[in-house]
Amino acid sequence: MASKSHCLRKGRGDVHTEQFIRERVYLRGVSEKTVAWYRYSFRAFEGALQDKAAIMNRIAELRQRGVSPISVNTYLRCINAYFRWLHTERGEALVRIPRLKEEQKILVTFTAAQVARIAQATHPHLLVG
Repeated sequence: MASKSHCLRKGRGDVHTEQFIRERVYLRGVSEKTVAWYRYSFRAFEGALQDKAAIMNRIAELRQRGVSPISVNTYLRCINAYFRWLHTERGEALVRIPRLKEEQKILVTFTAAQVARIAQATHPHLLVG
């Protein structure tokens, strides 16, 4: 089994992240915008991909700086895809970072009576009832 370090220690560079991106471009045909998202996500976690504890610390740092759970989860989709790729292609231990809980917004909807009133007001010639 390969080592647990993912070749992303501080100062070491991003050899595997670049290979991950190259393979996504040439083997999966991802768009330029997807590549930009990968790079942005890796930049958010630069120097923190060596292990799960470092990633969890970076998530806490991002949240303390005011980054929303939705944004962190967007980064984590990329980071988790990268770790799946490392596991499949490099034999690294599979690391999965759980996504943060996001606020669920419940949209206010109209009742049937309110819809009927709106329909009657805007189209009085229709029979609603």
